[in-house]
Amino acid sequence: MEYEAEYLLLASETSDPYATLLISPKTGVSRWSYKGNELQGARTVFAYRQLFAGSVEMVGSNHFIVATKDKPLLHFLSMDNSKRLHVKSVLPKSVHHLAVTPDGSLLFAVISNEIYIWILQIATGELIAIINGHYRSVSSLLLNSDGSLLAFGTEDGSLCVFVVAELVSKNPAFERTVPFRQWRPHSLPVSDIAVTRHSNARILSCSKDHTAALHSVTANICLLKISCDMAISSCAIDPAECRLFLGTVDGSLVQLDLYTLNKTEVSLVIREETSGNLQLFKGHSAELARLDVNHDGSLLASGDVCGVYVIWDISSRQCLKTASLKGPICKLKFNARWKATETGGKNKPTLCVSSLKRQKERKLPALVPLQDGISSEKVSPLPTYFISCKNTLETSILLMTS
Repeated sequence: MEYEAEYLLLASETSDPYATLLISPKTGVSRWSYKGNELQGARTVFAYRQLFAGSVEMVGSNHFIVATKDKPLLHFLSMDNSKRLHVKSVLPKSVHHLAVTPDGSLLFAVISNEIYIWILQIATGELIAIINGHYRSVSSLLLNSDGSLLAFGTEDGSLCVFVVAELVSKNPAFERTVPFRQWRPHSLPVSDIAVTRHSNARILSCSKDHTAALHSVTANICLLKISCDMAISSCAIDPAECRLFLGTVDGSLVQLDLYTLNKTEVSLVIREETSGNLQLFKGHSAELARLDVNHDGSLLASGDVCGVYVIWDISSRQCLKTASLKGPICKLKFNARWKATETGGKNKPTLCVSSLKRQKERKLPALVPLQDGISSEKVSPLPTYFISCKNTLETSILLMTS
């Protein structure tokens, strides 16, 4: 059997079974599917009209998280049928967005207009921070490839970037959490964001105000501003940062080559495009909800609100696979091969997860190094700490005193 380095994770908003599955992007064959018995008929989170999306997130290589619609519940589940795991957490309100660091150590969840941060790998479900530095609801949430930056868009058209290390180490009792970068590129809610995969991060955002913008985090400038004759609902950028993709509310999917633009402002006319100047992918007739490019930049996946998903070959713009699920596509992402889908492996890592706590602890024990090298335990009423998780068995906590 040919080795496959990546799978495509799909999820849809439906109470029917097998709404979450992994497929091979080259053949379109399903390699694993989740029946959803633990959800008891509840729907995964997706409400594209209110711009709430993002229901399923992977944790490590064998587990994933599912948020149910209109219920304050989070489900931690295992992909390994021989080692079933189901941990249900009751939260203050329903979850709108989820994000997990690549190593599975931190969980970010949008509840109302606040961002909650939990520790996963310590197996205590500790709530370490609550971010409330904005006044409008969060419409999109995303981490960069190494989990060092957290980017989110809001309903007032703002785009904010936080440094994750500062979020988990700062104490909000002493100072207000301030974004590392903040822009206002749109006049309507941000419908989607995409982050490049290199250390010099660039963030692509789009909105239904017919605009898209590309910002540099390090330079703190707007590199490209795009205006379109149609509302833009989704966006993506390839790993080489040479092509970007925009999806519209009528199902149009357009590709832009960044190296051939030679300008900072671009106007697109898609509705009356007949001359072939634009590179269009034709296969959808409904609003595009999700776009993603695979790791080598050869394949593009798209999903719409009618449940139709398509896998494209980018170089030829040919459709390789098209199928549909029974609800709107709420998750569509290329992931590295999950170990739990392999039948031959016996020694599979397990994740110790407990129910997430709903409130922060007022007093947390901490180890403070003394001059003779001996550590003593003390209780600090308002500690400020940074947590570095190497693996599930080895965790180091560094106390940062003011």
